[in-house]
Amino acid sequence: MDLLIRVLIFIATGVIWIFITSYLKNKALKSKIEVVKDIAEDVVNEVENIAKKEGIKGDSKKQLAINMIMEVLKSMGLNIPRSLVSGIIESAVFWMNYNLANIKEEDDE
Repeated sequence: MDLLIRVLIFIATGVIWIFITSYLKNKALKSKIEVVKDIAEDVVNEVENIAKKEGIKGDSKKQLAINMIMEVLKSMGLNIPRSLVSGIIESAVFWMNYNLANIKEEDDE
C-alpha cells in the first residue's frame, strides 16, 4: 500500500510538472508574441511613412517591415519565425486600415 501511494505521488508530481512547464512555455511564447505585436505596430507606421516618401508599394513595403522587425528581434535575442512576423504584420496593417476607416467615417458625420 505504501508503495502504491508513493507511485501515485510520483505520477501526480510528474503530471503537475508537465502542466506547469507547459504553462510557462506557453506564457513565454505569448509574451514574445506581444513584444512582436508592439514592435510591428510601430514598424508598420514607420514603413508607411517611408513608403510615402520613397514611393514604395505593395510587397516591397511588407518585405521592408519584415526585415526591420527581424533586425529588431535579432538585436533583442528573440528568435521568432519569419512566417509569424509576417502574420503579425498583416494583422497590424488590417487594424491600422480599420482604424483609419473609422476615423474617416467619424469625420464625415
